[in-house]
Amino acid sequence: MRHSASLWVTVTTLALGWSSAALADEPQEKAQCVEASDRGQQLRDDGKYRLAQDAFSRCARDSCPVIVRQDCVHWLLDLDQSSATVVIDAKDDKGNDLADVTVTVDGDVLAQKLDGKPLLVDPGQHLFRYEAAGFAPVEEHVVIHTAEKNRQLLVRLGGAAVQTPNPSLVTPEAPPPMPESLAPEEPSRARQVPVGAWVFSAIAAAAFVSEASFGIAGLSERSHDLNSCAPTCPPSDKSSIQTKFAIADVSLGVGVVSAGIAAYYFFFFHPHAAAASPASPGIAVDFAPSSGGGVVSLTRPF
Repeated sequence: MRHSASLWVTVTTLALGWSSAALADEPQEKAQCVEASDRGQQLRDDGKYRLAQDAFSRCARDSCPVIVRQDCVHWLLDLDQSSATVVIDAKDDKGNDLADVTVTVDGDVLAQKLDGKPLLVDPGQHLFRYEAAGFAPVEEHVVIHTAEKNRQLLVRLGGAAVQTPNPSLVTPEAPPPMPESLAPEEPSRARQVPVGAWVFSAIAAAAFVSEASFGIAGLSERSHDLNSCAPTCPPSDKSSIQTKFAIADVSLGVGVVSAGIAAYYFFFFHPHAAAASPASPGIAVDFAPSSGGGVVSLTRPF
């Protein structure tokens, strides 16, 4: 009888202890379920469907209160309809399938091995990165749409992996020479004006001033003679007027020719080219007076 009573007391004590532990854990379990429910709704509204799915799965357990569990199961089904999935097809440059590929989305690991099954991805724009041993990584920007199911992403890993050299062993290479068409000219050559341009510009300016002066003087004398002594003016007056007009004509011709030579020197004559070949002949200018004017000649040997 003593042994039976002792055994009954032991079993009763264990039962009471288990009931007390279960009652103590129940409020904590209920609080975790409610927290998972609230967190899942927030993640869903933020478009983070993958994390929301994990939260709703926790609050949909049988250990959660009935009301919370029913809501989480309902939200989990709706989330499954709105979620997007992708199927990644990775191949090498020969068209062979690759399975040992690490896939990251915006820096987070999505998969470390491809098995042809769909992968859950949040909607929005993402940066996919694919890495496989022996191949250079491949990146692409992809826009995932809500409720898009089993979208196939084709990936070709064809380039060899790039070996990063040791910076201490790398000899810096000299920069490639700049093309002559892009090389800047020396400032002295780009802005230097030939001396001939200045000389003939001065001659042209002086000639135009002379032409204007003598022309105006001749016109003035002729107007005076027409108003005073015409038609009985002395021959000396007529000769003076003709001389002034002749000088004006010659000055005009010299000015025009000098201006043309100055323009040639300015636009077509390169001082550095002339310095490279000092023996090259230039332009010779000759002026010969003649009756009623003069003759200006330009000669250049070829």
